[in-house]
Amino acid sequence: MKKSLFFLGLFLALVFTGSCDKDSDGSGATSSTPITKEEFRTDAKIDKMVDDVATVVENGYILPQNGSGKMTNTAQMLPGCVVTTSAIIDNTWNVSIDFGTEGCSFMGATLKGKIIISFTNDFETMSHTITYTFENFYYNDIAITGNRTMTRTHANANGNPETSMSLDMTITYPNGDVYHRTGTRTKEWSEGHDTPGISDDVFLITGSWSTTFPNGNVNSTTITTPLKIKRDCAYIVAGVITITRNANTATIDYGDGTCDNQATMTINGETSIITLDGF
Repeated sequence: MKKSLFFLGLFLALVFTGSCDKDSDGSGATSSTPITKEEFRTDAKIDKMVDDVATVVENGYILPQNGSGKMTNTAQMLPGCVVTTSAIIDNTWNVSIDFGTEGCSFMGATLKGKIIISFTNDFETMSHTITYTFENFYYNDIAITGNRTMTRTHANANGNPETSMSLDMTITYPNGDVYHRTGTRTKEWSEGHDTPGISDDVFLITGSWSTTFPNGNVNSTTITTPLKIKRDCAYIVAGVITITRNANTATIDYGDGTCDNQATMTINGETSIITLDGF
């Protein structure tokens, strides 16, 4: 299975090494307390869920086009354990992507349930708005609900393919902790989309969103400098993200474009060099 183009889902998770895995923030912090590394980690988990779901939806959008013989670009085809069904009603494609009740492995996670998407069948237009909903959907036993939209543009102002996501999701952990994520994210395929190989693919990610924690804290995240992702590097190579909560601020700077596992973290003015790693 190819690696997903959606490396962005790892961007915050990469900064944590050697700590135990927790299902929720659980800190009991108030909005006046500093932003913690554990909050970074929880945000990162939700971020990866968001991006993996987006990958599923994009592939569901691509399937009818492949069926009609059209040439399409995709980062990650759905695994064989997924059952897809589609039908066209009044010029609208409706696609059901079913991961089953026992679970299906995708992007390193176990998914259950269905994602149902719909969009018009006019594939000649420059952009499509895709709507999708969840039906008894679980990501590693974490329930995801909500309605979302995604707009795929064949060529933006720079002449590059682009995907914009509108986020409105509720994430419920097995222990009952509930998180709410709203916002927008845009992925521009800035290099390599016009070549057959994938090693030269480069993406620029922008956007902002907020995450409401079970204790009522609301963290606002903004990509203040576009994140740069190269398909031939396992790490984000450049860009800055900023998380704020009232007077508290935390940032991660991924550097100058060099492919390495180093980044700079600053929390309320205190800076440290951190080593990037996955979950």
